Amino acid sequence: MSRKSKKQFINKNDAYRALLTDTLPYEVPFKFSNSGFYKALRDNDDKLNFPFPLNSVKKKVYSIPYNYKIKKDENSYRTLSVIHPLHQIECSKFYSNFEQVILNLTANNKYSLRYPSDIGSYYYEKNKKTEDKDVEWGAVDNNSESKLTSSSYFSYEKYNFMYKFYESYEFHRLERKFQNLLRMDISKCFHHIYTHSMSWAVKGKNFSKNYVNADTFDGGFDKLMQLMNYNETNGILIGPEISRVFSEIILQSIDTKVDNALSSNELTRGVDYEIRRYIDDYFIFSNNKSVSETIAQILEKNLSEFKLYINESKTISVNRPFMTGETIAKIEIGKTIDHYFSQLVNFKQDNDYSEEELLKKIWNKSSLSNSFIRDVKAIVKKNEISFDAVISFSISILIKLLKKVLNAIKNHKAAVDIKDLEKLKIFVLETTFFIFAMSPKSRSSYLICRLINLLKEEPKDGSDDSNINKAIFDEITSLIQSSSHQNKAPNIELFNLVTTSE
Repeated sequence: MSRKSKKQFINKNDAYRALLTDTLPYEVPFKFSNSGFYKALRDNDDKLNFPFPLNSVKKKVYSIPYNYKIKKDENSYRTLSVIHPLHQIECSKFYSNFEQVILNLTANNKYSLRYPSDIGSYYYEKNKKTEDKDVEWGAVDNNSESKLTSSSYFSYEKYNFMYKFYESYEFHRLERKFQNLLRMDISKCFHHIYTHSMSWAVKGKNFSKNYVNADTFDGGFDKLMQLMNYNETNGILIGPEISRVFSEIILQSIDTKVDNALSSNELTRGVDYEIRRYIDDYFIFSNNKSVSETIAQILEKNLSEFKLYINESKTISVNRPFMTGETIAKIEIGKTIDHYFSQLVNFKQDNDYSEEELLKKIWNKSSLSNSFIRDVKAIVKKNEISFDAVISFSISILIKLLKKVLNAIKNHKAAVDIKDLEKLKIFVLETTFFIFAMSPKSRSSYLICRLINLLKEEPKDGSDDSNINKAIFDEITSLIQSSSHQNKAPNIELFNLVTTSE
């Protein structure tokens, strides 16, 4: 955490703070936020005249969400939704009224790796242009001096990204204990979640069929999810964090049913098997493939009772070691980046740069960039993965190392040759943009925006940054030209880069 970051405690009585964290998708355009909407409600709640009726859930007023597309992979898009402002307000009020109920319903989880565990109590305030979009599901006011709130309404256990589970001691402990890993995921989970299944999860299917009441937690949540989605009962909106909270309650109920069914089959959790679930991805660990198959059958049966089904095409079974091509590629790319930076930078553990310059002489930047790009392509090809799997990982490491160089110059007065520093910056820029261009996605575009902001910071050494600005312009122009030749689909990813480079 930056030393400029300041810990700020949240006013938990702020009824509208969910507008900044849980009602918008994470992948909105870089300069889009709810900050103005939130401020207007927070400061003028009793003076605002809304052109739509409040208490829409009781009045059964539905709205149509604004849908837009982001890149999912090289050949497809994912549709995300922005909830109508009316129902965003209703979401905030629902959270305020039922936050403890939500926590109670997610407290007894059996398998979940990401679930609400408490009410968020603080956030870190940062200066603008630092770490924008660097928190999961975070809502950032890109036009003000600081963040307004925490990254999410609730605090979460255990992992905010799935890759952190793979790198955890917990995963390694499971690998030591079990020989087989079966990985499964739910096919188009949010598309298929039936809103009435919230009552099935909370009260049981038979009871809730006979007793439906919109004034209860489950009935109110059901109705709210319908009304914000054109009054649809089949499927929930994709993008907003509130949809993940809704699905987590339902999936934890299914987890409990699966756990009970496995006990009835004389299978003991912790001995015969372990199960972990990250949102809609399941990890089944066992020492016997027949046990894994039994668990899979029981899981599929219980999911089907909630109108959910496993995506058979994505089901994979692996034996120890649980190393995928993606994991191996990340290790190799990490080593490759370290190797190239060791040719460029004299990092010192004690940060004492008084005797030698921080940067080594860079005689042929283009040759170095081409060699690096060639090596990364070879790693991706050899491990039979797509660039999608390693883009964010690779860009994050490059940015981290560049920041380390700049911090050494700023904080430790490391001696540098201005021309070598410029060459290093352009090396990082060129290689990062090449990696991004292989499959531009919204989340990695935020990383590119961070890099642009980092490179555009006013030089403290009196150097001319015109070459850096031209390099940024050239890279973005090249991406735009390439994209225009490929398709005419909306491109939030490039929009983020263009607005950041202004």
